[in-house]
Amino acid sequence: ILNALKEYRRAGGKIAVVSHSERELIERDYRARSDRALFLPDVIHGWDYDETERKPSPVPVKKIIERFDLKEEEALIIDDLKPGVLMGKASGVPVAAAGWGHAIPQIREYMEKNCITYLESVSQFHRFILT
Repeated sequence: ILNALKEYRRAGGKIAVVSHSERELIERDYRARSDRALFLPDVIHGWDYDETERKPSPVPVKKIIERFDLKEEEALIIDDLKPGVLMGKASGVPVAAAGWGHAIPQIREYMEKNCITYLESVSQFHRFILT
């Protein structure tokens, strides 16, 4: 997935992570998966923030949109669970489902119904964000 994100960034994209994990853990995971050149998201909004600013609150997405001077339709949330969809709906940002991480039928059904697309693989995600 890092290759897709690196290519997206080279094309001018911004990468933000909104997670229930703490910033330190997110950075650790990116460092562990980075090759020679360290690759980190442009913004990390994790569990360290006040609970009113954690997923599924729209606050982190609104802050990211403001920081990068974007319109809602110029941003995209990629998530694998309902809290990301709720955050997208509350912020007005479309959500694409990251379906490659699990195979639970109820989750897939919810994500297919509530997202603009259901991405079944990292390669499909890669193609999607670069088109």
